[in-house]
Amino acid sequence: MIWKSKLLGNRQLITLIAFFFLILFFYLITHKTLVFLQASVSFYLLGIAYLLSLGSLQLAYFCLAFVLPLSIKLESENYGIGIGLPSEVMIALLAIALVFRWLQNGYSDKLFLKHPISRLIYLYVFLTFLSTAFSSMPLISIKASLVRLSYLLVFYFGLNDVFNQNRSGITDLFIKYGYSLFAVALYFLYLQSLYSWNKETAGISVNPFYADHTIFSACAVFILPFFSAHLGIKAKTSGMFGVLFFLILGGLVLAVFFTYSRAAWISVCAALVFLFLVRIKVNSKIFAFLFLISGAILFQYQDEIWISIQENNSISTSPTTNMLEQTQSITNVSTDVSNAERLNRWSCALRMFLDKPFLGFGPGTFQFQYLAYQLPDETTYISVFSPYNIPKGRGGSAHSEYLLVLAECGVFSLLVFILVIVAAIYAAMQVLREKTISNKQMLMAVLIGFFTYCIHAFFNNYLDTDKAAFLFFASLSVIVGESCLLNGAQKKTPEG
Repeated sequence: MIWKSKLLGNRQLITLIAFFFLILFFYLITHKTLVFLQASVSFYLLGIAYLLSLGSLQLAYFCLAFVLPLSIKLESENYGIGIGLPSEVMIALLAIALVFRWLQNGYSDKLFLKHPISRLIYLYVFLTFLSTAFSSMPLISIKASLVRLSYLLVFYFGLNDVFNQNRSGITDLFIKYGYSLFAVALYFLYLQSLYSWNKETAGISVNPFYADHTIFSACAVFILPFFSAHLGIKAKTSGMFGVLFFLILGGLVLAVFFTYSRAAWISVCAALVFLFLVRIKVNSKIFAFLFLISGAILFQYQDEIWISIQENNSISTSPTTNMLEQTQSITNVSTDVSNAERLNRWSCALRMFLDKPFLGFGPGTFQFQYLAYQLPDETTYISVFSPYNIPKGRGGSAHSEYLLVLAECGVFSLLVFILVIVAAIYAAMQVLREKTISNKQMLMAVLIGFFTYCIHAFFNNYLDTDKAAFLFFASLSVIVGESCLLNGAQKKTPEG
């Protein structure tokens, strides 16, 4: 088996790890500063969590999925160091446990490792570390690359390996995530009601669980298809569970509405159109044709579209703006400061790309490097001019997952990233066409949830946060896993 080697026995290994973290704990606790206290507690929790993970990795995954929406970011203002508790501790624990698992037993699903999407991910990781090697800020890039690698190990490779013999358990992870997300939604709705449903308070009403209302809305929209699918299943088997899932679905929809996140609303509309096309079994060639036709129409009428955009005066932050005007304001680039700032970031990303087109500035560097690429006539009153002590609500990165990859890691990384997304959607559609697939509803939920983030990623970037990265890479893992099962079954079927 791959990665197979002889290691210490579990009992000796547990003793060694526990002893190491105990010494580290007592050493760090002697430094009477907040950052060392945080570090000591976090490392000690990591040691305890690792020991627990030796018992049941599936249970550890269920716990992680449940605590992710409820995790809180603790930061030290003096040292600029932060940690998400308990989620980041648990992710680190799972990464360690998985590595030891693979060293001892190998990876259980060889088809998964050889799948074209997995191979694209290997290439993406290689390009990420190559970009890190030539980074403009090496330490920042090393940290960012290791975080991304841990997400891939735990959410993509590890999830498939641990749940390979329990496919239904994977979709249960999304439901566990949704339960906690619903609790956050109720908390958010309660605070918003106290603020009279004010648009300007949406961002602070999700604190301390989510850094911003747009991240929360992206995750909520991602989860909606799972509860929609489960609502149909549970309503047939249990009326009580049907009511419960209906309440959760309604609560999440209401929360998404009152986040006033235009990107979330657009991703829902796009997902509904996509769902309709998938339901009527439109094949991939027609999808490609529709995409090309749309592009041709936009190119043909670009002047008229630009005039319409310039004449749009809908402002997203106005208290009197209704839902239609709120959505229309996404194309207002003249008086809507949110859009103007987004264009500022996009322009900076493109200028950074032109300076370093092949390897970029390095993972995690955009928030530091784009500041020098701002032009005076493109900045706004919410623009940032220092990466330190950023005012609340003015942070963020490139405001586009695609442009962020382009600026930080170069054009080849972006192409691979887009190929992963396109290949995943294609693979999911191929599996859904098979009549023998038993869990079509949940796979459809995975595909639609995945698609919502792909649309949202045009306007925001959240894959550097564990709350969103879990949903994205876990969905990708499910799609590839189901594709491998289908391919394996087809190979076993005798010909003729």
